[in-house]
Amino acid sequence: MPNLESIREEEEERSVRKLFERAAIASRPDELLTARELGLLLKVSAKTIYRLAWSGDLPAVRISRRCIRFVLSEVEEWLDGRRSLD
Repeated sequence: MPNLESIREEEEERSVRKLFERAAIASRPDELLTARELGLLLKVSAKTIYRLAWSGDLPAVRISRRCIRFVLSEVEEWLDGRRSLD
C-alpha cells in the first residue's frame, strides 16, 4: 500500500506535468485545440468546454458533424469580452 509521502509526490509530479502541458499548448495560439486541451488551459472540464461550444457561447470550429476544435486566439478574445462585462 502506498504511503502518504509517495501519494503527495505523485500528485506534485502530475501538477508539474500539467503546468508544462499548459505552457506547450499556450505557445501555439493559432493551432486548433481539442476540448481537453482548452479545458486544461482554462482549468475546467472538457464537458464544460463542449457545453459552452454547443450553446454557441464559446467560439469553435466545426471539423465534422461530431468534431469541433478551438482556436486559442479566438478563445482569448472571447474571454476578454466576458471580462469587460463585469
